[in-house]
Amino acid sequence: MIPIYLCDDSSDWLSLMKQYINKFIVIEEVDMEIVYSSTEPQVFLSFLHSHPSQNSIYFLDVNLKANIDGLLLATEIRRIDPRGFIIFVTVHSEMMSKTFSHKIEALNYIIKDEQNLNGQVHSCLKHIWDLYNKGHETAFKSISVNSYGTTSFMKVDDIILVEKIKNNRKIRFHLRNEVYESADSLSEIHAKLGNGFFRINRVCLINLTKIKLIDFDKREVKLENGRSYHCSVRMLSELRKLRKTMENS
Repeated sequence: MIPIYLCDDSSDWLSLMKQYINKFIVIEEVDMEIVYSSTEPQVFLSFLHSHPSQNSIYFLDVNLKANIDGLLLATEIRRIDPRGFIIFVTVHSEMMSKTFSHKIEALNYIIKDEQNLNGQVHSCLKHIWDLYNKGHETAFKSISVNSYGTTSFMKVDDIILVEKIKNNRKIRFHLRNEVYESADSLSEIHAKLGNGFFRINRVCLINLTKIKLIDFDKREVKLENGRSYHCSVRMLSELRKLRKTMENS
């Protein structure tokens, strides 16, 4: 089940949003549910802290007329649910540009227009459900990692590779736009990530979907971050077999 959360300072708009979301759930017969809604951002945030959720859907009004606006609320949500689907609801389309400076990565924007609201809600939810229903579960899958005494969540599909740090017991995650360090072991993380990841040598674990090129003569694997990594002789043979299996499947 995919949880849905809503925060809007207007009880009328909140009621209308809930009406259209529930209508979509019933008509499309999807496994989604409105878990919580509020007109007060601080109360909304307190609920999320006490009931943390992962890979959820959030409809947030941009202008909440409180000391916490929709952008700040979204920033806090990103700390709780890094890969959640955030959809901003706003009266003013020009507010959309502000989300880029906050690096919130919103899925979409809904303009407060009663005539088109139902269609906009339907389109957003349909897009999310299609991702899941067509086998793109990795868009929802996250793993927990131990980072400097705190537990963080990381979207599996964002991970390009994981490597041991030289002369250090920690490991480093290379994501599309960021790098994280963790106190977890490479073996522990490999067990969490599963068969979609391959250990090309003693210190490096790669995401098989991020391979751009394999140079079997040089024993190098080039990933989508543009860098090449050495592959051991034994693991190169295994990688060759694995790639043939993937190409034939």
